Amino acid sequence: MNFEMDLSQFEEAINYFSRRYAPTLDSIDEFKEVGRATAWETFERNKRAKVEYIHSEIQKRMLHHLRHVRESRVPPVRVVSGEPKNQEVSNEIMNGDSADSLLDFLREKYGREYLKGIENESNPKAIVRKVIRTTIEDIAKIPPEKIHEEVTWDFFRKMKLQRFLWVYYRNSPVQAVMDAYPDTYVPWNFKRAGRTFWAGEQGKKNTRVAMEWFAKKKGIYFPEDCRKISTRDFREEGLIPMLHESFNDSVYLALRSIVPSLKPWQAHITPKYFFDSRENRYNAILEYLIEEGVGNISQMTPEEIFDAGFKFVATNKRMREAGLREVTSAYEHSNYKMFMDLFPDKLHPWFIKGAKEPWKEDPFGVAADAIRWLFEKYLNVPIAEIPSYASDSLFWKVGFSGILTNRRLSFNSSPFAAVDNAYPGRFDIEEFNRYREIKSIL
Repeated sequence: MNFEMDLSQFEEAINYFSRRYAPTLDSIDEFKEVGRATAWETFERNKRAKVEYIHSEIQKRMLHHLRHVRESRVPPVRVVSGEPKNQEVSNEIMNGDSADSLLDFLREKYGREYLKGIENESNPKAIVRKVIRTTIEDIAKIPPEKIHEEVTWDFFRKMKLQRFLWVYYRNSPVQAVMDAYPDTYVPWNFKRAGRTFWAGEQGKKNTRVAMEWFAKKKGIYFPEDCRKISTRDFREEGLIPMLHESFNDSVYLALRSIVPSLKPWQAHITPKYFFDSRENRYNAILEYLIEEGVGNISQMTPEEIFDAGFKFVATNKRMREAGLREVTSAYEHSNYKMFMDLFPDKLHPWFIKGAKEPWKEDPFGVAADAIRWLFEKYLNVPIAEIPSYASDSLFWKVGFSGILTNRRLSFNSSPFAAVDNAYPGRFDIEEFNRYREIKSIL
């Protein structure tokens, strides 16, 4: 196989994943290079790798690269203050134990028109910050954890500092507090950051900034990181108004804005009614199997599906961990009924680990079908040679030990009993004696 000639077969997937995961249009080409390098490296490690597996590796590497990009980027949550953050008023002491005494101090130092006097200083904004902090901490004595709740427009009015808001902060107490305490608060910490903050074009920008900040704080980079995020997390960060206005109260839609590859079933709560659709159930299960390395079973034979380890991936436990617990609700929470409905021509009852329904209805018939499929379809063993291959070891290797030990079948761990059930009277028990030569096929 010439890889250079076949590289083109991965371009469609690389282009798709690049558009999906690149955070900006300018970075799409960068993600494409990551995808091409991954395809090459994966093939070099395993020249027999399936196309589905290489696609999966490309996707994983791009997600890893996206995480790296996000971790190296600091979300721009502050939009106020034109002065350096760390610049203080040198040798400046604000006096006063009340709003009136503080204003008296300002008039004495800067004149009756103290705002104009402050403007004549070399760093007026630093003085304004000092005034605000002195009012909050020394006069009102508001503890840090309460500042974002108690410092409102009404607070500035009571403290007779509303003119500071008009002149320096466009009448916004939120901007005033954020400027006085840089890197301490974000706009959505404040009650005033309600519906209007998230409305219109500016609201969309605020939403993007907030979600990037939220993702970094909560460590959300991959779909699996979203499983732990619920409405409660948004409420704790003051982002419920954003969730309502920008995402129609949907945690899934909010998370998908920062993790584009997120599927509905990977969120903490799958959107209501999503799995009522058979098409959604089919697509969810098919994508899950592809991501878990089984492959696209709609294009595989039953033997290929079994060989790919389907039995160990399609379990209740594994699917719950992947967020697919609700997918079986339409089937009375039966894994077996779901798989047989979605893929009736691709799967056999014995492919479903822990399935009870077929063994209750006709245990001997299912066991016979399974044994015949094992030797004739899966192993391609001529019927006459079955005794040379049928052993305890073989049944355990292929995951058929349950047929030997099932109490309802009463085979008592006997390969002969299991084979005789499938081919009644075809073989003599002596052909299965312990001293016979056992041929290995696996």
